[in-house]
This record gives sequence, structure tokens and C-alpha cells, in this order.
Amino acid sequence: MNTLRGAGLLWSALLVPPALSASPSLLIYATYLSGSSANAVVIDSSGNTIVAGNGFVVKLDPTGAHILNSVSLPGDYINGAALDSSGNLVIAGSTSAAGFVAKLDPTGGTIFLKALPNAATAVAVDSAGNIYLTGAAPVANHGDDAFVTKLSASGTQVYSTTIGGSAEDAGRAITVDSQGDAYIAGYTDSYDFPVTPGAAQAKMSAVFSEPLSFGDAFVAKLDPTGATFLFATYWGGDEPDIARAIALDAVGNVYVAGSTSSFDFPVTSGAFQTVYGGPQADPANPDPDGDAFVSKFSPVGAVVWSTYLGGSQSDGAYAIALDGGGNIYIAGVTESGSDFPQSGNSIPTCRETGGPFVAEFDPTGAKLLHSTGMSGLGYDTAFALAAGSAGIVYLAGETESQVFFTTPGAAQTMYGASSGSYFAFAAGVNFNAQPGPYAACVLNAASFAAGNTAPFPQGTVARGEIVSVFGSSLGPGAPAVTFDGIPAPVLYAGANQINAVVPYGVGSASTQMTVQFNGQSYGPIAMPVAAAVPGIFTLDGSGHGQAAVLNQDGTLNSISNPAARGSIITFFACGAGLMTPAVADGTISPLTVPLPAPVLPVTVAIRGVTSTVQYAGAAPGYVSGLLQIDVQVPTSIDFGNLVPLMLNLGSFSSQLDITIALK
Repeated sequence: MNTLRGAGLLWSALLVPPALSASPSLLIYATYLSGSSANAVVIDSSGNTIVAGNGFVVKLDPTGAHILNSVSLPGDYINGAALDSSGNLVIAGSTSAAGFVAKLDPTGGTIFLKALPNAATAVAVDSAGNIYLTGAAPVANHGDDAFVTKLSASGTQVYSTTIGGSAEDAGRAITVDSQGDAYIAGYTDSYDFPVTPGAAQAKMSAVFSEPLSFGDAFVAKLDPTGATFLFATYWGGDEPDIARAIALDAVGNVYVAGSTSSFDFPVTSGAFQTVYGGPQADPANPDPDGDAFVSKFSPVGAVVWSTYLGGSQSDGAYAIALDGGGNIYIAGVTESGSDFPQSGNSIPTCRETGGPFVAEFDPTGAKLLHSTGMSGLGYDTAFALAAGSAGIVYLAGETESQVFFTTPGAAQTMYGASSGSYFAFAAGVNFNAQPGPYAACVLNAASFAAGNTAPFPQGTVARGEIVSVFGSSLGPGAPAVTFDGIPAPVLYAGANQINAVVPYGVGSASTQMTVQFNGQSYGPIAMPVAAAVPGIFTLDGSGHGQAAVLNQDGTLNSISNPAARGSIITFFACGAGLMTPAVADGTISPLTVPLPAPVLPVTVAIRGVTSTVQYAGAAPGYVSGLLQIDVQVPTSIDFGNLVPLMLNLGSFSSQLDITIALK
């Protein structure tokens, strides 16, 4: 059996893995909702959150802990919602046949339900209770035109009109001012879109050849009679652009948000982000989701300011709202990860895929006041946004994150969709929050994965597994971590991470973790328990690539120092589960035999070939939970710099992309 020569470096990396940036906890709540997607959110006069989506309307109390009422609408896709002055909810969307609009009283009872000839993508209500709808309507001899329909408070039609050119046009957002003027935003593929004289952008900029999937965004203002457009303008650059959200301030300025993949999108000097940050547009697959954008227009359609918001990958905005101080909030989805613009007080996240974001700009568009993503490990999107008091916003959308997404005590903390499907969510964010303990995720300390290898992470832990808890306000100092009330040995504590060992006494099917620091606690957080969650430690601490391996002579394995075939190599892992003889939590493994060994059978494959295991058990002299494996490299396999290495404990396998170097 090899000794742990050179393992001090590996143990140091184990104790202090890569950290997340410092941030306070901002989530008021995050909860799942029964439905595949939530597309609209409003706040009533009592501070309750009303969320509408695919087949449902739910009213949550201000804490997000209780569902006050719920309405099921089978077969209906609710795309927009608005409250009238009496607290009635107007919803609009689509059915399998066409569209609909409905008004519900504050208890969820139906006041009226009216069929529409076309699906509505957005709805607004004026002070008199009149209802304004937009979407896309088929037109003879070409595709769709955007439409605007006004209904009375009782649901009778006041007017209906279309706006568009000879190609595809669609309304995606609508709002209304105190004079009854309607403001519409969307997208147009038409080079002959009916812009008005003096428009901010008189000609389409998009240059993709027909047929276009997206052209430019558009913004338009319609008078109270529905007969005259007070202004109408293209808005975009050479690549696809789309406007998805619109809002007004108290003096009639217009704020539009959406997505652009245009390097020459019309941003203004002095705006927060004046250079496009997203990926190169693909002419074969036109897609506007490059960067998000926010633009402000005067009441007559003149440009006040315009900015990008985005990182190096695909980003897009779906919703916009204003608070009483004139600050602007947008929400959507980002795939850019760490280079998406974020503020110092952002919610830590462990995701590697796209996730929701919400950002706050000052009234000038020059300063990003706040920006944050949300936790979760799947691909999630915020489709809707409502502003409460200054610094407080509410989001709704869809999530495929099955763990680490909801907050303790939320109305629904269990994921209800089938694996691979989306589930609706609602969340409240308070940018004024003071720091407090927050746990964003629990990852295997070797693989940095949330549980066993799977397309959709389950967040599974194993008894005795060394884990990294990432979050904020977790230390430094002496935090306490418990699983099922059992103290977990803490190996390292910093502001944004804790390394601990899952107690051997946790439940066999599930466990609940709580973190305490400075007299405050976060949890409990539920996660499944498996017999093993094996992970191999890597040389750079990333959980990917070159394994942390000692060659037979005790030197570190690397491309410049490969191991010989037929020699004995040593690598290190965790997540083996129960050991025999049993060990106590946090104890140091003995230096003499018998050394504790995993209860589950251990096998190792090198380049897919089962290899002879010389030793598999506790790493002598180190904390229980650290596993040492000595294995002979098969002589029959090919050499190489990136030879796959796999550890199996029973039916559970380590991460897939671990390699060693062989000669």
C-alpha cells in the first residue's frame, strides 16, 4: 500500500476549494408552483403575490409561505395578467382553438370568460377597468400582424386594430396610460412596417435574408380611439432583435426591454453597457437572445437612453417594471455565468447552465444598482416581474431545478414535475436585505457535482461524504452544520463556503441540513441520501480533468510526469458511504490495520478496463470520509495524456471526465 507522500497539497485543496463571491442573502422566498410555467405576476394592495401560468392562477401571501387561493384552468395558457382598481384579476392567453380573456374576483371566482379569435400574449387594464390586449393575428396574403384590442370592463369590444407590414409581425407587450393611450412592443420582419414620421428608427436594420425568424423590435403608441398611431418605430440593429416587455412612468416615458444579437443595436453614450457582449449571431439560426437590452423613450417616441445588459453567452430580458423612485427592473435568463454583470449583493449560485436574473438600473440608465441570479442547478427562466416597494421585486417563471431552488418554509418546496420537465416558480427578492446565512447548494467536495452523475442533478448525499456547502454569510468563524440534527464535522469555514462531513447517522432515504452562524440559521434543506456518491479529487480542485494522483514513486501524476503501465498509482476520493469497521464522525483514520473500508464493493476502470485494486479504504491519518485507492495500471491499455479514470462503489460511479497520464 502506498503512503500519502505528497498528499499535503491535495489535502490543502480539499480544505479550501474555489470560492464563490461574497454576497448577502436576498431571497424573501422562492417556491415551486403546480404548473409547467408561470408567465405573469402582479402584487395586490395587501402585498399578496398573484401568479398566473399554464393552466393556473395562484395567490400567495407576502411571505410566500401560504397559498391563499388557487384556480385551475385546464387547457389554457395564461400569458398575461393585470389587476383593476377593484382588485379583480384580468388574465389573457391561448387555448387549443384560439385565445381568451377572463376576469376573476379577488377570491378567484370567475366574473366573465370570453373567447378571442386570436391568442393574446399580453394584457393591460386602465383606471376605468378597460382591457387592452395584444398578440399576433393571421392576415390574408402574408403571415401575422400585431393586433391591439380594447374591451370594456364588462368584456365587450371597444375597438380592434392591427399593425404590421407584408411579413411577420407580433405584439409581445402592452401597457396603457391615464389618457387611454396604448403602448405596444414586439417584433417585426416587415421592411414596410408602418413607422410614423420622425420615428426614432425609420428603417429596418436587420439584414438576414428571407424568410426571417426575427427582424427588428418595434415600439408603438396608439391613441384612445384605436384609429391613429401617435408614434411607431423600428428598434434594432443588423441582427435579430425582439421587444418582450414595456412599462410607463408617471409622466409617460416608455421603457422597453428585450433581447438583441446585434453588435450595432442603438445604445446611447453614457449608458451602463454600450458594447455588445454576447455570442456572434448565426445566420442559419436567427436568435435574438444575445444580450438583454433596456431602452427609454419620451412620451412622443424620442430616444432618451438605451443600454445592453449581458455577458459572453446568450442572455435575454422577458419582463420590466418600475418602482416609485423611477428605478427600472428587468428580469429574464442568462447563460453567461460569472461574466454576466452582477452587483456585490447577489444571490450565490452553483449552476453551470442558464438561470433567471433580475437587475435594477437607476433612472438615467447609466448605473446598475443591483443584479443577481438565483440558485438552482437546472435551466431556469424568469418570464414575469412585478415591483413592490423600492428594492423589492417578485419574479415568476419556470424551473427544471429539482434541488437548492426553493427556500425553507416556502409554500411548495418539493419539485412536482417529471424529470426533464419544467415546473412553475415564484420568488421575492429584497435588494435591501442585510446579510444572513444562505446555503445555495451542497456539492461533493471532490467532483463538485450535486449528487451522483445524472442529466438532472438530484442533490444526493451519502453518509460520510465530504461536501462543500456554498452560499453567503456562512463564516468565517465557527458555523454549525447539522444533518437531521446531528452535528457535521466542519473542516473549513469561510464567508461563502463550508466544508463538512455528512454524519454517518443520517437517514437512509433523505436528510435535512441546517446551517447556523452568528445566531442566525438557514434551513432545513431536504436532500436525498444514497448508499454512495463517489467523487475523485482533481489536481486543480475543479472536479474536472486531471485526477489528483500519486505515481508509484510518490510524485504527482501529470502530462509531464506520466505513470508507467503496470505500475501502482494512488488517487483520492470521497462519498464512499458506510465503512467497516464503522467509524465515528470527524475521527482521524488510524495508521495501522485493520483500516476502515467501504461496505460497498470498489472497482476501478482505467480506459474502460477493470483494474486490480490493491487497496481501497480510509486514507491513513486523515479525517474519516477521505478515501485512498491504490490500483495497478493495466499493461494492456494504450498510453496517453488524457486516459479516463473511473471509480465505482457498487452501482454508483464517479464523475465522467477524470483523466490520468500514462506512458
